[in-house]
Amino acid sequence: MSKLSLYFLGPPRIERNGQPVETDTRKAIALLAYLALTHQRPFRDHLATLLWPEYDDSHAKAALRRTLSTLKKAVGDGIISSNRDTIWLEPNTIGCDALQFQQLLSPAPPHPCTPAQLETAVSLYHSDFLTGFTLRDSLPFDDWQQQQAEHLRRQLSHALEQLAHHYGQQQQYDRALSHAHRQAALHNNLAPTSTTPPGSTKPPCTTSNKPPPSTPTSASSAPTGSQKFRSSQSGRHPGSLSEKKMDARMTRIGVDLRGSNKKIRINPPKSASSAHLFSLPQQPSTLLIS
Repeated sequence: MSKLSLYFLGPPRIERNGQPVETDTRKAIALLAYLALTHQRPFRDHLATLLWPEYDDSHAKAALRRTLSTLKKAVGDGIISSNRDTIWLEPNTIGCDALQFQQLLSPAPPHPCTPAQLETAVSLYHSDFLTGFTLRDSLPFDDWQQQQAEHLRRQLSHALEQLAHHYGQQQQYDRALSHAHRQAALHNNLAPTSTTPPGSTKPPCTTSNKPPPSTPTSASSAPTGSQKFRSSQSGRHPGSLSEKKMDARMTRIGVDLRGSNKKIRINPPKSASSAHLFSLPQQPSTLLIS
């Protein structure tokens, strides 16, 4: 039996055998997403309250039965099972990018994540969890969705930081800077789109959430290397990092963009706690780029 493919890191998409699976309502997508990311068998009462909070008990359960019936028909037999009390997804019947992302970043202890695992994980993260999806009449589900999105963003940020350290150690400065830029954009509330390493033939994944254009600078004040980086990360709004905090964050992850000669300087961490899985060379290295 073929697996059902669930793509939730970005706008939700469901496929089977490479063909899109259409659902009749947004509640069906919400139900499938909740079942996929919940590591237990949720009770029908809980699901009815989660998805239809404004209904009374009998009407909410009736709506859940109708949605479950149509969803089972859409995804095919053997995927979703239920009894009088609970609903669940059968093991080994789905492939979900959000689940794979979490599994890659949660290896069995005491083994840390390898660079290959980190690269695979961050490549899966095209955009935030269920981008553009919402249930206007269900605040409980929206709260759960936001919690999941924030948790996945924190995991992405940590993975990008580890990769920046690793490639700084390997003196692969283009890759270190690429991951550092992506983490900085993530912390400035911009769309954390996935990137493709230099030399790869696979095009980078993109998102429609583009930052506003940067404010033009006058010719009389030439920007420094750090200012150029900040200009590329324009479009901040309340809650984003200040320039001082940005410098501190970039220094901590081992990439310093200061200097007007477009130098990329890879600094060793000031403390062992900031090195995470990888440590940088004891002496800083400088790379000139055009």
